[in-house]
Amino acid sequence: MKINDIFKQPKNNFAAGNFWINLNYLSKGNTDCLKGIFSIFVVICHMRSRILILNDTLLGALCTAMGYLSVSVFFFVSGYGLMSSYQKKGKLYIERFWRTRICPFYIVILVIVAIYAVYELIIGEYFTIFDIIKSITFGNVIIKNGWYLQAALMLYIFFWIVFDLFSQFKGQLRAMLLCCIGYTLLCIALNMGTYWYESVFSFLLGIIWCANKEKIDGKINQKRNYFICLISSFALFSVTLIMGNTGLLKIQGLILACKMISAVSFVLLVLFLIMRMNIQNIVTQKLGTISLEIYVMQGIPLTFFRGGHNGTYRVICNMCLQLPSAPYFWRCFCIP
Repeated sequence: MKINDIFKQPKNNFAAGNFWINLNYLSKGNTDCLKGIFSIFVVICHMRSRILILNDTLLGALCTAMGYLSVSVFFFVSGYGLMSSYQKKGKLYIERFWRTRICPFYIVILVIVAIYAVYELIIGEYFTIFDIIKSITFGNVIIKNGWYLQAALMLYIFFWIVFDLFSQFKGQLRAMLLCCIGYTLLCIALNMGTYWYESVFSFLLGIIWCANKEKIDGKINQKRNYFICLISSFALFSVTLIMGNTGLLKIQGLILACKMISAVSFVLLVLFLIMRMNIQNIVTQKLGTISLEIYVMQGIPLTFFRGGHNGTYRVICNMCLQLPSAPYFWRCFCIP
């Protein structure tokens, strides 16, 4: 594949009008590629927090921010996908939602919790029965960086309840907004890290975008409108990203607001970019098929790089640090 092909799309994918946009920018294939791409960015974010490079630099802050920004794309794709399925199948989709979407997803969580529990025992980490209970309910996870699974499950449950109770979109939208706000307040009350909720409103954006996609595409399918949206989203994202992640603001409420806005504006920026870019190739397609596995299993290899949150060294780190000849770069990885 030539580099120029990245920016090309098949002509039959484009909408007719003053300015062609790819009508399939949110197809199943494209959204899978998005998940694959941003699963790698999540790994990069978590890697950066475990190695002693780029500290106190703008690039380091950006790498760290890519964690919640990537999750915002995941949330958007989830909201968009659920709404798309609801539009196609109607009430029957909601009636079967518990056993077709929620239960299978929860079983995946249980399996991954079991895998991590065995792994933690093998490497000598300690956890209590209460840690397990929280891991299979809400509030804590022994799955390294696995909070996203609990958050996504909560949003699935909210979607199921809201769309079962309300039949009009306005009512559904208001109720989902209240659910997202309620989820945020719950996390704050439980003193959860801000990463648990700073991207959650992208899920709501996905629902809104899916419900209004034809209207949105019609408006953006003009050169002037497209570039206004592209530049505006980039400007809003850049400003809020800097204000929320570089220590310029000292008030926590304003920092959180900037991060939330940057998460939503980042999704918008990504959408406007993929309208005119081809992101599908053999690499992104393969990553897309294993994006969930990349996200949930990354914690196992990452534990080899440094000590855990409780300050204890991993087994392999203990071994390598005892060696007088241990390479300097490996010592840097292992320092907690």
